[in-house]
Amino acid sequence: MSKKHAMVTLKTRASSLFVCLIALTSLIHSTDAYSNRAGHCEEGDLSDKPYSGHGTSGMGQIGDGDGNYKAMFDSLTLDIATTTEVVRNQEYTVTLMVDTATGSPDDFRGFLFRLRQANRQPIAADTFFPDGNSNVQSQLFCPPGISAITHTNGSDKTSVDFKFLTDAPVGTDFVLEVTVMYRRATNNWYYSMFDLTVIDSPPATPMPSPGCIEDSSALIAGIVSVDGTTFGTCGLLASYPSFISSVCALDPKAEAEAFSPAVVCEVTCGTGPGPEDPSAKILALTLEGGSPKDNKGTCADLAALSPSIISFACNIDLSIWDNYVASDKCCDTCSV
Repeated sequence: MSKKHAMVTLKTRASSLFVCLIALTSLIHSTDAYSNRAGHCEEGDLSDKPYSGHGTSGMGQIGDGDGNYKAMFDSLTLDIATTTEVVRNQEYTVTLMVDTATGSPDDFRGFLFRLRQANRQPIAADTFFPDGNSNVQSQLFCPPGISAITHTNGSDKTSVDFKFLTDAPVGTDFVLEVTVMYRRATNNWYYSMFDLTVIDSPPATPMPSPGCIEDSSALIAGIVSVDGTTFGTCGLLASYPSFISSVCALDPKAEAEAFSPAVVCEVTCGTGPGPEDPSAKILALTLEGGSPKDNKGTCADLAALSPSIISFACNIDLSIWDNYVASDKCCDTCSV
C-alpha cells in the first residue's frame, strides 16, 4: 500500500469515527428525553440545557398563576416567597399534584425534585425516598451530596408522592428545585425553586386532663404561708396569666405540712424531743361554714389551749388541703 493510499484510508477511518462520536453524543443527549426518568440531575432549569429536547423556554412557575400544580410537605403548600420550616427527624409526605383551584386541571407526565444544601455541603442521597408509589423513583446520575426524585413513566398523572426525612442540624438551609413536564413537546415545562430550613421539634402543646370540666368558681389555694394563706377561684386565676405557672405548680398540702403543729411544736404535740421555739409560727386549716379558714398562731399559743384542742391541732388531717389544688380544679387554665 502506498503512503498516499494509507493516509487516505486513515482519514476515512477518522472521519467515520468522528461521525460515530457525533451519533453517540446525540444518543447520549437524547436520553435526556427518556420517559422513564428525568434526563439530568443538574442545577437550574432547562434554559441552559438545549440538549434536553424539551426546549429552553419554559412556561413559568409550577403555580403562582403559571402552571396549575403545587408541591406540598404534608398539608403545607410550598411558596416561592416563603421559607418552609421542616422539623428535624420528622418524616414528611411530599406531594406534587394538580391544583384544581387555580384553573382547569392539567395533568403532567414528568418531574424532577432536586434537593441540595444552600451552602452546597453534601446531604444524604436518601433525604428524598420513594414509598411505594409506582410513579416515582430516586434519580440517578446526580452529583455527590444531592437527593432527587423523578418519574418512572410517561403516563399522564394528577398526583405523585414520596417521603422526606432529614437529620441535618437545626438551622440547615435547603434549596429545592422542582421541574414539571406537562407534555413531551418543546417548551412545555415549568420550574420553581423553594427554600427550606430545618428546625427543632416544637414543644408539645399541653392538653386538658381527660374528662376535665373546669368550674370557674372552684376554690383553690394560691399561697400557703404562716403569714396568711390566699384562696381564689379558677376564674380569678385565668384572669391573671402571670400567676398561672406558680399557682398551678403549688402543692398546698406539702407547703402546709412544714408549718403544721405536729412538725413545728414537737414538745407540745409530743411528736419529738424538741427543742421547741415558743414563738415559732404554725398553721392549721379547718372549715368554717363550709369555707376554708387558716388558723395561725405560735407554739406558745397552742400550749395555752385545752388538751382536747391541742390534740385536735396536733393530729389535724392535712389531706384537707387536697381539696384546693389548682392543677386539679383548674385543669383547663393550668394546661395553657
